[in-house]
Amino acid sequence: MREGRWLMDFADHLQQAGSAHVTTELAVTWATRTRAEVNPAWWNHRLAVVRVFALYLSTLDPATEIPPAELMPYRYRRVAPYLFTPGQIEALIQAALAATHDALDQTLRLSQPLGTPTGSRARAGPGCLVLVALAPAAHERGPPAGWP
Repeated sequence: MREGRWLMDFADHLQQAGSAHVTTELAVTWATRTRAEVNPAWWNHRLAVVRVFALYLSTLDPATEIPPAELMPYRYRRVAPYLFTPGQIEALIQAALAATHDALDQTLRLSQPLGTPTGSRARAGPGCLVLVALAPAAHERGPPAGWP
């Protein structure tokens, strides 16, 4: 969807520039026409969309220039994830097990996915690791006040 809007925007850019053909200069000008704080990898993505379009268009119009792939070598770099050590995980579980009944009640109540029966074994995702560890302790105490 986004790429289709980009192509329409690029076509408008070509029209405003008065060009009937895709040129590398116009493609780069359009791709970098974004907010100042945008990651340069975004420019590369925008230019890649134009590059694919230009490749197709070059079969119909020999005057079409295909922007080189190495023109903008920027790549998105993911932030390194923070991985918990086994000791940190154990400390987190122990701290959660030491939580008061009221805090546990509130945690379980807030984590209950909407539309899921309270007695089901459904889990909202990996973030519920602590809740799974807490489940036996909560079960021993009985259901929290106000639960069916």
